[in-house]
Amino acid sequence: MKTLFRLGIGQQLALAFTVIVGLFVVVAAWTTFSLSRVDAAAGRIATVSLAKEQQIAELAYAYARMREGVRNNIIFTDGEVMKGEAERYGKEKSRFAAALASLEKIAAEQGEPEERQIIGRIADQSAKAFAAQDKAMAEAMQFLSAVAMGILQQDAAPPMRALDASIDQLRQLVQAQSRERANDIVAESARTSRFALLLALLAAAIAGVLGYVLTSSVRKPLQATARLMENLAAGDLTARIEPDGCAEIVRVQGAALAMTSSLAATLGAIRQEAAQLKHAVGALSGAAAEVRGGSETQSQATTAMAETLQEMSSRISHIARLGQDAQQLSGQAGRDADGGNRKILAMVEEIRRIAGLVSESATTAENLGRESEQISAITSVIHDLADQTNLLALNAAIEAARAGESGRGFAVVADEVRKLAEKTTASASEIAAMVSAIQNGSRSMAEQMQRSVGRVDDGLQMACQAGESIGAIASSNQQVAAVIEEVSSSLRQQSDGSREIANRIEGVVRMIHENARASALMTSTVNDLNRLAASLESGISRFRTA
Repeated sequence: MKTLFRLGIGQQLALAFTVIVGLFVVVAAWTTFSLSRVDAAAGRIATVSLAKEQQIAELAYAYARMREGVRNNIIFTDGEVMKGEAERYGKEKSRFAAALASLEKIAAEQGEPEERQIIGRIADQSAKAFAAQDKAMAEAMQFLSAVAMGILQQDAAPPMRALDASIDQLRQLVQAQSRERANDIVAESARTSRFALLLALLAAAIAGVLGYVLTSSVRKPLQATARLMENLAAGDLTARIEPDGCAEIVRVQGAALAMTSSLAATLGAIRQEAAQLKHAVGALSGAAAEVRGGSETQSQATTAMAETLQEMSSRISHIARLGQDAQQLSGQAGRDADGGNRKILAMVEEIRRIAGLVSESATTAENLGRESEQISAITSVIHDLADQTNLLALNAAIEAARAGESGRGFAVVADEVRKLAEKTTASASEIAAMVSAIQNGSRSMAEQMQRSVGRVDDGLQMACQAGESIGAIASSNQQVAAVIEEVSSSLRQQSDGSREIANRIEGVVRMIHENARASALMTSTVNDLNRLAASLESGISRFRTA
């Protein structure tokens, strides 16, 4: 039976149709055969009974005509008429004999013993009756009507009455046989009809059972498959069924199970990737926070550096003005020898102040170098964070591509994050270049400040010597003026360098602000990624895979 159910639906239907058609063919063949037997029996009954009844009727008719001929010859007196009646009597007698012979033949072939006995009695009785009638006919032909009547009444009457009774008995027997055989045929026909109906009902029942079995073999597997698909639609990927049913349904069930397993594996992989994405987004969010904090620190440090440079530029300008004043004082020292000592002392004090300012400027330049190194370190951190962000965005794009259609939006966001990371890397490189320039300028300024300190010390020594020897003031006045001029020129150069550094620092500040805006954008993008990851995780959580 299982082998039958493993067949295809078309094969099962063809087999069932063949069985049903075969059953109905058997029923039709048996019914046709039985009805043909009934028809043959009815034909035989009709042929034999009709032949018997015809011969009995022929026998009775011939006998009646014979009796009529004898009576007519007794009554008639016309010789010609009597001769005609005598001839008719002979013909009817021959007719009677022929009918009796046919009955004897039929009875011998198909008749029953009682029928043959009656026919035998008819033959004996007809012989006696015909002998008396022949004698009466002969007397009547001699116009001896009274003698003929006497013979007819005395000799012919008993056998004639017996013959009439035998003919009636034979007729009744044949009719009874016909009715009995007709009843047998009717009964046989009824039995055949009932049996044919029974066979038809049996065939219909078998067809119904086959239909029910085939329907069940298709319905139950289809119901199991439908339940599997309903569980799949409800998100339950753990439901399983045992493939059963016809070949087509088994293929459908196998495909459904394979699809369920594949979908469960895919969703499991997506769930893992979503978790990894969530972790990566968390890391990216932390990196964005670090970048944002670093940007704020850079902004504060750069702002402080700019303020320091402005102050240093102001002091350098002030020193330059003091150098000019010193130069003027040197000129006045040559013209006014009396006030030279006081002026020289004032110049010594101013030179000392200049030395302090130059030393402070050198310290400021060194601090600027250290701040530039910090900015360089921060820029390196930004560059590393941008590289990590780019790597995370690349991983996110790969995971989104592996997620298929559902990760397309996430891939776009990951690509934007990657572009932002590249832009951050470029900005960090530019900041690093600018900071390197600031460091070089700071080192150069520090060296110049050191040289200026040395020169100021020389000037201080010269001023001290001038204080010890007023006479040497005039000879060294020009040298002091030249030194002051050189200091002024150096201070102007330092002022120009400070302004250039300030301009570069302003560019750095702008870049830091741009980096801060990029960090804010990256934070917003990270938040969007976090929401997408949460939405993806929520969508996957409705599916049960274990």
